[in-house]
Amino acid sequence: MSNYRYAYERHNACLALGPEMAVRSVVAIPIRRDLDVAQEMMADRAGETRCTGAKLASRGDSICRSDEGERIMIDLNGKVAIVTGSSRGIGEAIARRLAIAGAKVVVTARTVEVRDERLPGTVHTVAEAIKALGGEATAIAADLQKKESRENLVAQTLDTYGSVDLLINNGAILVPGATIDFSERYYDRMMEILVKAPFHLSQLVLPGMIERDTGGAILNISSRAAIHPEPAQPSGDGAVYGMAKAAVERFTTGLAAEMYEHKISVNALSPDLLVATPGQMFGRTFSQEMLDAAEPVEALAEATYALVTADPNEITGGIRYTNEVLEAFSATPIDFGMGAPTPN
Repeated sequence: MSNYRYAYERHNACLALGPEMAVRSVVAIPIRRDLDVAQEMMADRAGETRCTGAKLASRGDSICRSDEGERIMIDLNGKVAIVTGSSRGIGEAIARRLAIAGAKVVVTARTVEVRDERLPGTVHTVAEAIKALGGEATAIAADLQKKESRENLVAQTLDTYGSVDLLINNGAILVPGATIDFSERYYDRMMEILVKAPFHLSQLVLPGMIERDTGGAILNISSRAAIHPEPAQPSGDGAVYGMAKAAVERFTTGLAAEMYEHKISVNALSPDLLVATPGQMFGRTFSQEMLDAAEPVEALAEATYALVTADPNEITGGIRYTNEVLEAFSATPIDFGMGAPTPN
């Protein structure tokens, strides 16, 4: 058995979502391109939970359970979510999906103006797009590399909404390169953004979550780069990026254990396939065939929604992948207006 396959099976087995979570082949995920679905969800969500055939559980009206008692699901109406790196790509998709579910979303990234048309989107354009769909969003610019900026992000969020219920650590940087001549400058920058920022932001939001005693969720967006490569097959992303993502995953499981008694879930989620985000397409050429084989951002966003609304007593401490989450929760990605990428 290869290290890659072993790691995949080990991750699925650890705190598995259920007996149905056997390792499956990874396939492209279809998206229903119909914005009316998202708009209908926005219109229907007021005063309702989103559990199909649900009734309220005994723990309170923020959590619901199916009539068969199969799954608890947290209602996001009025919850406050910080989504880092959400000016475009995966972060934007997650921000839109949480807003459709009723969350008040803080859209945050460094980008406040478009300087290259190949990298469209700013914190302001995403916040406005969410509002246009009928959601609630606030744009707060932040540089995850700077401690003061991270502190300001959380402070501004608390000033605006009074609490933080969800933290999605999606902001990232990838500087590929071999270890032997990797620059200290880029090493420090990657560790600050990929490892220290999720750690520090968690430190900033957790005291409030614990004090309110209403639960919460932290989701760290990871990567298959965290899985150990075969000795003869080095990762194209480089050892430094893989090391950082592996650290995030170990932080995820450790923090989940610490937060379990407080009903705060902590999970890591990685795409199964390459995601054709503007950042990815900036550095390489994508044909239509490549785009058809890529993982849609909507799929990762739907998996995020499933994890942060799951029962924190059961779904926490997991190293998850998009396909397994969508299958376990019988979830179907929806269109929320981002549009499919086109060949470049």
